[in-house]
Amino acid sequence: MDDHPVTPSLRNAKKPAGTAMHPDHAAVEALAHRLAVQAGQDTSLSVETKIRPRLNGGYSYRDDTVVVALPLESDASDPNVIATIAHELGHRGEPDLLIRNRALGRTFEIGRVAVSLLFIVVGIAAELRGWGPAAAIVGCLTAAFLWLYLLGVVKWPREYAADTYVVRLIGKEATIANLQTLPAGWVDFDHPPRRFRINAVRKLAGI
Repeated sequence: MDDHPVTPSLRNAKKPAGTAMHPDHAAVEALAHRLAVQAGQDTSLSVETKIRPRLNGGYSYRDDTVVVALPLESDASDPNVIATIAHELGHRGEPDLLIRNRALGRTFEIGRVAVSLLFIVVGIAAELRGWGPAAAIVGCLTAAFLWLYLLGVVKWPREYAADTYVVRLIGKEATIANLQTLPAGWVDFDHPPRRFRINAVRKLAGI
């Protein structure tokens, strides 16, 4: 699923790197189109496959492309490949407002940069002004709080929404089984930790 992760940026998805199309490309493409129909989406999307050591996926809002990178030995029958595509279709089916709304996207990017710079400024100020450890710690904690707030309010909900989409397509147990294959802890800042995502899926009702 999205994590084995390749995450869409605010301008476009980061497509998995690779040099060769996967030999099972045709079957993966057919699977993506079949899942799109099942989800009530149109099948005009493009599908790219790449060979990579670890399964991951991405969705490009700009050119409506699902990208799946998978090991050479994997194919379209792998349940985790199915879950990965379903997750990316979740992003496609519920377009990210940050992508669609340039003002929101730019505001969020500025916020991310500002919070990152705050970490640096606190460190420099602590050094130049001779702040004690307590002041430096408070500054860093404030920056960390703002960073987590941006993630929790703006970025993470879209991942939870895509996971919900997966549940609708392949069921709760299959979704959890896929999430359990992800690395434990924080894979990247744009995605909630695995435990958070699994707990969110378990709490879903009526699906």
